[in-house]
Parts: sequence; C-alpha cells; structure tokens
Amino acid sequence: MPANPVLKLADHPPGEAMPIPQEAGGAEVGAALLEPSLLISAPTLGRLLNVSEATLWRWDSGGRLPRGIKLGGVKRWSRAEILAWVEHGCPARKDWENIKTAGLRSGRR
Repeated sequence: MPANPVLKLADHPPGEAMPIPQEAGGAEVGAALLEPSLLISAPTLGRLLNVSEATLWRWDSGGRLPRGIKLGGVKRWSRAEILAWVEHGCPARKDWENIKTAGLRSGRR
C-alpha cells in the first residue's frame, strides 16, 4: 500500500463500508465516517481530515473549508457536503460555493 493512500468514495459501492488504511487513521476515522449523524462536530471533522482541531479552526477562518452551520452557538458541518468537497479535491470555500452553485443549476447535487 502507498505511504499516502488516496481514498475515493467513488471506488466503493454505495452502502458498503469504505476500508481505511491503518496509516490513514484506521478504525478511528472509519468509525467517524460510519456515524449516523448528518452534522459533524469540529473534533469529528478533524479526525476525518486527519488534522488537529486547531488546524481545522485555522482552515475554517481562512476560508479553506466548506461553510459550517451554527446551531445554538455550536458549529457543525454537513457530512454529505464534506464528503462531496473531498471528492472535488478540497477546493477553497469560495471555489466550493461556485462548484455547488454550478451543480445545482445543472440539476446535479
């Protein structure tokens, strides 16, 4: 297995668990991906992206993550949006907003 494996959701059939190499976080990241929640917290997102929570907040304030949702003063991110964002190569927020808008106009999600 390569030192830095690239995980692509498109390579796995829907509804099947995606195997996650041990060096990419293994069971810890796998459990976070399989959580049933639609919205994910900063600690969970950090684990999914394999970065510290401090780095996650820095990326968020710098516009590198998709826009989160504030609920009662707590920030969460849409799991589906994060997965789609990663599939598109993790573009900056501004570029991601344009990609989403273009996809909605063409009838794709």
